[in-house]
Amino acid sequence: MDQPNPNPDLERYHGFSLRSVTWGYREVFAQTIEELFREGYLGPERREVTAAFFALLKQADQGCFDYLLRQFLGALGPANRWLLDLPGIFVDVVETGTSLAKQKLNHGIRFFETLAKGGMGESPRQVRACLDWVRSLRETDGELALAFLDGYARLVRRLTPPEMERYLNVARQIHR
Repeated sequence: MDQPNPNPDLERYHGFSLRSVTWGYREVFAQTIEELFREGYLGPERREVTAAFFALLKQADQGCFDYLLRQFLGALGPANRWLLDLPGIFVDVVETGTSLAKQKLNHGIRFFETLAKGGMGESPRQVRACLDWVRSLRETDGELALAFLDGYARLVRRLTPPEMERYLNVARQIHR
């Protein structure tokens, strides 16, 4: 006879368990996850987004990642939910934030804080460009990538993409 699953959310949450989250954040995590399911942003019909979302949340068992994950969930507020409609960009956001966090935890935290504030742009084109430039600058230096990220919202309003590329090339040269 089959034993009932002691935690049915493990299956629904793709192996992620709220038990891996610090108790002080569990309610926020649960509310946000359920809201995203209820609004149709997560679920079986959105496999790529759902898989990327829970792959990042599974980092919760690393202890220090809970605060970063809280920032990630906060960044998925109503103003940024459109990112969940664009699987390619959403997966890139998750991967870039994760790689920054693994390099230095505070880099990942600042990344998701910037995203939450709308500092990566207001359109798919702006967010995609920001992610590409952050990844490129991170290869030179993580601090340089974060300095760029901190000023991106202002830069994107003032520079065209070719001007931005020139600006970044000069920044790399000066940095070296």
